[in-house]
Amino acid sequence: TRGMPNSVFVYVDYGIGAGFIVGGELYRGRDRVAGELGHTTVDLSGPQCHCGNRGCLGTLASGLSVMRRVWEARQGPPVAAPVDLLARGLRLDDLIQAARAGDALVQSAIREAAAYLGVGLANLINLYNPQALVLGGKLALEGPEYWETATTAATRRLYPAFRNQVGVIRSALGPDAPGIGVAALVVRPLFQPVPLPVGA
Repeated sequence: TRGMPNSVFVYVDYGIGAGFIVGGELYRGRDRVAGELGHTTVDLSGPQCHCGNRGCLGTLASGLSVMRRVWEARQGPPVAAPVDLLARGLRLDDLIQAARAGDALVQSAIREAAAYLGVGLANLINLYNPQALVLGGKLALEGPEYWETATTAATRRLYPAFRNQVGVIRSALGPDAPGIGVAALVVRPLFQPVPLPVGA
């Protein structure tokens, strides 16, 4: 987002998170934990989230949500905590490969998750009116049809004045984007000019 001092980054992998750049600076919030996009509500009757609410975006649009849909469709019993599926050997990479190989159930689960993400993206853009929204993460970038479904769903729900002004951009950093961002935050102060005493 160089040259775009007011932008949003959304990362979709096993979970969902966001980062907000305001005036060229990362907005951290009062408790320095801003960006819990995965805990915004998009379906009042949706599945229970570990936070206690129902219908959080993370329970409907994340990699874990895709895993839950596929598991329950094939295994039967509902999953109380989707993260438990990791202990059962289910991996997001495997589902992405299955979708690419033509597995209709996985493809459907990915499209459903992406449609919910589109709602979340539209809400973000309508609320913040950023210069750009950058989308990254394994599921967003590698999940077959996820990108197309999410961006199409988002565009349909945008405030009309924003439809031709705010673009959704693919992250150029791939799955490593969060790690690179953290490293940048750590080293950035080392390159800031040191204020000198008056008269020095």
